[in-house]
Amino acid sequence: MSCEKDHEVVNIDRSLLVPLNIGNFWNYQISYYDSLKNILRIDSNKITVTGDTIINNQLWYKIDFGGRIAPVAYRNTVEGLFQHDFSNASYLLFKYPIRLGEVYNSTKVISTNEIINVPAGNFSCINYQHNHLNFKYSTLISPGIGFIKFDIGTAINGGQLYISEIWKLVDYNIRY
Repeated sequence: MSCEKDHEVVNIDRSLLVPLNIGNFWNYQISYYDSLKNILRIDSNKITVTGDTIINNQLWYKIDFGGRIAPVAYRNTVEGLFQHDFSNASYLLFKYPIRLGEVYNSTKVISTNEIINVPAGNFSCINYQHNHLNFKYSTLISPGIGFIKFDIGTAINGGQLYISEIWKLVDYNIRY
């Protein structure tokens, strides 16, 4: 249920699924694939906590996904990580703490201690698998560190699924 880097990280607060302090950031290498698993291109992106805001009398943190998705705000609670998408909708995105096999919304927990190797190091992560109408993706999170890896699948003709994007953590800067 925890997620650790294979080298020393001091004072990780595992009670927080994703540490949301202004200035925290995560850099990723993104590989794009075709349906035959050939790499189309490699890119990079940065996720940054850019500020905070009050929504319905609660403190939320603004997250910038490098312009790749619309602005969102996140908030850690005792239930997990909530997202507010500025269309005035707030919902539980990642339940935490969580049990292996637990299902909520359109998400299932595939693993609570999956070892992931990315350029930033080795991590033991929770693997959340999300299923939507025509695609599926996995988000691997290290409690106290944040998002480690994203596997994004896309459905093609005939309903076959292939991984179209993989985001891997390259480096990060977090403070509590």
